[in-house]
Amino acid sequence: MAANPDNTFIYEPLPSATCVRLIELNQRRQPNGEISFTLHTFELNSAPPFDALSYTWGDPACPYLSSTKISVHFLTAVCCNGAKLEVQPNLAAAFKELQIGDLSRTTYIWIDAICIDQGNPTERSSQVQMMATLYEQAELVIVWLGPEDGTVSDAFMALERLGSIGRVPRSKQQLEEARAAVSHISPWDFCNASHYPTKLGIEPINDRQWLSVAALLHRPYFKRVWVIQEISQARKIVLACGRRRLDWGKLSAALMFLLLTNWYHALHTELLNGTVTDPKARVGFETMLAAKADGGTAAMQLVRTREYALGELGKFRLEDLLSTHRSCLATDPRDKIYSLLGISNFDKPPFSDPEKAQCLVADYQLPVEILYTRVMRLLTESRGDLKMLRNRESNRERSLINLPSWVPDFSVWLIPGYLPGEKFWRANGHWARTSDGRNYDDDKLEVQGQFLGVIEACSIPPFDVLQTPIWGSIAEVARGLPDYYQSFHSGCTSIKTETRIEALARTCIADTLGSQTPAPPDLLCSQFMNRVARLCGTGYNSAYNSTSFSQTCERIGEGDISDSADYVRQTELVTGYRIVFRTNNQMLGVGPVDSREGDEAWILAGLSEPVVLRSNQAKPQHVKTREFIGVAYIHGVMHGEVAGSGLPKENIVLQ
Repeated sequence: MAANPDNTFIYEPLPSATCVRLIELNQRRQPNGEISFTLHTFELNSAPPFDALSYTWGDPACPYLSSTKISVHFLTAVCCNGAKLEVQPNLAAAFKELQIGDLSRTTYIWIDAICIDQGNPTERSSQVQMMATLYEQAELVIVWLGPEDGTVSDAFMALERLGSIGRVPRSKQQLEEARAAVSHISPWDFCNASHYPTKLGIEPINDRQWLSVAALLHRPYFKRVWVIQEISQARKIVLACGRRRLDWGKLSAALMFLLLTNWYHALHTELLNGTVTDPKARVGFETMLAAKADGGTAAMQLVRTREYALGELGKFRLEDLLSTHRSCLATDPRDKIYSLLGISNFDKPPFSDPEKAQCLVADYQLPVEILYTRVMRLLTESRGDLKMLRNRESNRERSLINLPSWVPDFSVWLIPGYLPGEKFWRANGHWARTSDGRNYDDDKLEVQGQFLGVIEACSIPPFDVLQTPIWGSIAEVARGLPDYYQSFHSGCTSIKTETRIEALARTCIADTLGSQTPAPPDLLCSQFMNRVARLCGTGYNSAYNSTSFSQTCERIGEGDISDSADYVRQTELVTGYRIVFRTNNQMLGVGPVDSREGDEAWILAGLSEPVVLRSNQAKPQHVKTREFIGVAYIHGVMHGEVAGSGLPKENIVLQ
């Protein structure tokens, strides 16, 4: 290793692509408190025993608590091989804890920010390919959650209690047994302290402890995409937060308990804001309670991915990992792919084909747009369908502006999420996709489709708008429908199946309730219809009558349907980040919030949902080129009704 004249540490190239650097800490405290260590180089297959650190580079504190913020703008100088090296404050804090000596029991430790020359993209690419093996080979993986704050002791105490009764299933049989073991526990027990000793067999967990658990699960560590591989490959794990320690097994069992009982829903900060009424318990958590944050989903999914991979439930496919951990964060957007490769199921496509797998080898000189395009093409070709198009987020969420329209921006959240009934639908019938045979880096995707119609009316987007105007806008879209909704049938014929008000009611919930589609009228649509009847001053059956439809639309626009709770929840799930639209041939649908008048509705071979496409062609051409906007629900075509309709099948190129 070398240093320049100002004594700044300089990396020397590794002797081979299979070499690693390991840190040997100087356990003796320096007189000036300086952190000091030595870097050694070894061949990985002959390296001495070592531990590995798993942590976040940025501020490790819960973003909703202000008392423990760490400034990430000021680096800390450490002594590496006698030279100066600057590290992030959170890593410096971890080093100080490691020097105490009770965390790492080996002479050596591996830490990515130090052991990899981050300024050398070739070395980064090579080392990233070995990271799964590194964490698997480590004697212990130390999860550093950051310095302790006033909530950690309460959080660890609550997790210890839950971990004592939770189960970690690693087989289908164990999963069923674990579900059966908690079947007597209801979501309402969460708020009833007296039920903890009687139904759970543990001491009660008070409001402040639950708030502390929520704060812990919202630490940025759990949303860092690299920790999925680091945790999944580890043999033994311990969590450290300041001086406090928690065995991974306890955390895993506790979070699996929350998942199996559905108690994790109660940790949503919006719900906690309603259930935690003690003013003293709320002190310090005001910002978190005012936020609309989930119940620690990233931490729950991290546990599930690791524990399932260790048992017969098995590793996940790459496309499943991309979907499950889409909300996780990475400094380099390429890591949203590279971090998941080492833990993907290599017996499944695309890895079962060595030639295709080679296309995904980590390369930090490859533009992220090409990487994401390559991933989409590989998965699409491997699957033989277009289901990966469901992962396309709204244009408003996209960060990478140069991506082809059909390629998801995996660096951002999937907003909106999947439509609730996608596993039941077959809008394409059994029409399979034919591969276009293009290069994996080609930014155009050739598909086959059937044109359904042009969008002629859209409801207003649901952004910071009161529910009343949204429903009024939706009603205006439905007002243009005929008295009876016309559905597709073989031979392009149609029959009168339902009134337009029922078509509207079903469209706004994607005609789905749980595992049931069409939605049972007595469970969902009847709530809407009863509400309409009350608004219109008519009976239930009269609300279906087309003569009252205009009045119905006006009343929906004037009032709300908040007393129809189940229906409202389902409509929020479906239309929360989507709009309702009507086509020129009187079809009603729910589609991407970016949809606008003039866009087109299509059914594509290999995709069970219709899609919205946009034409940017000034004049008709031999080959249609379109921009992909997103998937949609269109009432009356979701179960293969168009398959035998005789609509022409056309080739389309998605740009």
